[in-house]
Amino acid sequence: MAMNEAQKQLMRAMMRIADEQILPFSDTATRLDAMWTILDMGLLADADFQGDAEFAHISAADATAAKNAMATLKTTLGNYASGEPSRSISRISLRLR
Repeated sequence: MAMNEAQKQLMRAMMRIADEQILPFSDTATRLDAMWTILDMGLLADADFQGDAEFAHISAADATAAKNAMATLKTTLGNYASGEPSRSISRISLRLR
């Protein structure tokens, strides 16, 4: 059975999301996690965030929760080993061909 146009469009959309969002997120999340540790972000207090207008709406707990959520998403994606979600997604990627 040949793919119809709607099926092709769906695959293109999945490929685009893999290339533009999921795979870059996975790579970036790994770097952000390392930087969190290197920059001692876990030592910051609420006052450190509130002292800067750009970050005044964020508490130390909010920042830590966001960092942990990103780590959870990265863990869920896994790596590029066989059977991991990232491996499945990478197989449809145009970027990794």
